[in-house]
Amino acid sequence: MKKIYLIIVIISFFTEKSLWAQQDMLLSRYMFDGITINPAYAGSHEALSATLLVRERWADIEGAPSTTMFSVHSPLGQSIAGGFLVIRDKLGISERLGYHAMGVYRIALKKETDNTKQKTTLAFGIQVGTINSRYNFESLEAKDPFDVVLADGNLNASTFTFGAGTYLYTTKWYIGLSAPRISLSTFGLGAEVAVDDAAQNILLNAGYVFGLTNFLKIKPNFLLRIQEATPTRYNLNLNLLLKNRIWIGGSYRSQDSINLLAQLQITPQLQFAYAYDAYAFSERNNFTVGSHEFSVNYRLSFFKKKVIEPSLF
Repeated sequence: MKKIYLIIVIISFFTEKSLWAQQDMLLSRYMFDGITINPAYAGSHEALSATLLVRERWADIEGAPSTTMFSVHSPLGQSIAGGFLVIRDKLGISERLGYHAMGVYRIALKKETDNTKQKTTLAFGIQVGTINSRYNFESLEAKDPFDVVLADGNLNASTFTFGAGTYLYTTKWYIGLSAPRISLSTFGLGAEVAVDDAAQNILLNAGYVFGLTNFLKIKPNFLLRIQEATPTRYNLNLNLLLKNRIWIGGSYRSQDSINLLAQLQITPQLQFAYAYDAYAFSERNNFTVGSHEFSVNYRLSFFKKKVIEPSLF
């Protein structure tokens, strides 16, 4: 198994774009955790919103990729919002830890009135952060004690990142456009400083909620993921909301997987969610049963008179 770890790390070290696609990976529940793909999403819950997420990919394989994410965001006034995102990715002996802070300016295009509870908001967001990559070669046992790959022990690198996005939304629909993490420079793998253009994705996503009955709502979503020199990828998703408490849905990720989603609104402030990815359209289906994603979200209002309403996005 350690040989497998070594092969993965060596290959990925020289093809960093593919290894750390995790850091810019698309969560199965991206339509509910929009802060991971668009900094302008921060503050849209109209409350202090905190989320903890754990994603285990290729669950039956030792040393497979795993992700832990924590995010918190909130309005900071009528026109300003902010947020913070921490993502930890681990693959074998390699690990990435990213810290991202975001600021948002919001414009009320249509204000809420007594006659209508729907308002339209246009948000512009920017994001700055850093990602630290570590390769723990010391945990490997080399057959050759003079192995040049392992001779220098651990490797570390840090990357400054910048992102931006815009988000137009109401209580019934949304549309977003973003480039969440543009790598500016990498340092730490020696004396040289290199420009890193990896994983500069442009994301376009949108969704709409149709209220069929008082018992049932239906929400279709789509996302386009555009990256230079790679085919455009897309996600199609459909969720059903039962009694404003239970979400059940599914997604298709182009040429990769079918995802099943479920979410329970335990209280107006607390929700729990689960997603399962089945790699029906990928070669990974030959060696793994799938991936699991768990998350919990809690929302707190600073205003005593404000009632927290579970958001649909």
